[in-house]
Amino acid sequence: MRDQAAVTVFFLNHCNEDRIWEGWMNRYGRVYAPDMSFPASIYEGERIDDPIVSPLGSGATPRTVMDISAAYTYDVLP
Repeated sequence: MRDQAAVTVFFLNHCNEDRIWEGWMNRYGRVYAPDMSFPASIYEGERIDDPIVSPLGSGATPRTVMDISAAYTYDVLP
């Protein structure tokens, strides 16, 4: 039972972190660095259109997950 409580607390904590992050992006803009103009030799795997490991599928990139409003919304943002 303790493991279930830990999983619940972990999930709720990350949900709140995502909510805070969404509020920050709404306030300051969805700016991402490094963009694709940065050299792949140094930043490969970190640029906005580089593929990432994601539960959203193999085609996910930072650009595709910057705006989650199509998947879910929050009642209140900070």
